Amino acid sequence: MSGKQEVAEVNKRRYFGLLNIAAAGIGILVALQVELDTLSVFFHWETGLYLLLKGIVLVGIIAFIVFMGKRGLNQSKWFCVAGLLWVVYWAAFQYSMSLVNSHVLPSVGSSWRPEIAILTVVEMQVFFFTVFITLVVSCLVKNDKVVGIRKTLLIMGSLTIVVAVVWIAWQNRPGETVLKIATKDEENRIEYGELLRDGRVKQTGKFTPDEVEFLYAEEEDFSWKLKNGGEYAVVLNSVKLINAEGKAVEADKTTKEMLQILSEEAKHEIFDVTIIVDQGEYFLFLKENVNLWTPCILYRYEEGAGELTRLHTWDSVELKGIAL
Repeated sequence: MSGKQEVAEVNKRRYFGLLNIAAAGIGILVALQVELDTLSVFFHWETGLYLLLKGIVLVGIIAFIVFMGKRGLNQSKWFCVAGLLWVVYWAAFQYSMSLVNSHVLPSVGSSWRPEIAILTVVEMQVFFFTVFITLVVSCLVKNDKVVGIRKTLLIMGSLTIVVAVVWIAWQNRPGETVLKIATKDEENRIEYGELLRDGRVKQTGKFTPDEVEFLYAEEEDFSWKLKNGGEYAVVLNSVKLINAEGKAVEADKTTKEMLQILSEEAKHEIFDVTIIVDQGEYFLFLKENVNLWTPCILYRYEEGAGELTRLHTWDSVELKGIAL
């Protein structure tokens, strides 16, 4: 190889390295932006720990990309590293989904924001789409022909990334609307949204809530005690309800069953309980007494199965109305 060819090859490798750094930088900046935005409005120790660990992963990615930029790695080695990053991000995605499914992670604040799992999906899409683009561009600027195993890896890797991004986007498509909800946050702002079947809340325009019956449990209805294992046990002492006008209301069979199930399943001290009856359907809005935040959980009562189905969790909101 002549001196000019060596210089040209070095320049191409540097150019490819800069493309890698730029591509990764776009994905990482987007990821960090949404992470910092999340931390600025909401904090819970498990959420914070998760974000910290993923932040460390992002720093590791930056180190990998800088290293690859300096070495000017070829497509084959780049795919190996990209595959490793895919595994790491997929593991983070699965962990975040498990937290959301176990309701450790509520929605961020009272406004509609993507939950942590959705943030991870966005990061994966942005990051690996930019990787795909840089691979295509790098092949276009190559003077030599990509042949053999490198060509096979390029085609298979590109198709894998595209299919994975499309699959994740399809899985993350908006779900069916369960009901409309109106909430009020700590700053007395009324927000309207649609509660989707997958547990997310999408902001909507103002709507007229249904005429529903609100029933409130008395404070002395519940008490709690510490069990031997260190867990809290909630005890249902009585079922005394009052309506929106402050008058005592006799509890029917359904409301008694709901409160009994709630006492058996509650993991924290109960702060407030509201039962909503809308066109014969029963909902329960629970506030728990937890350090650092106030979980506000909306349940639907499945009368046939005798179960409370958790629909969504907020932090420090009031439920103002619903519409089926």
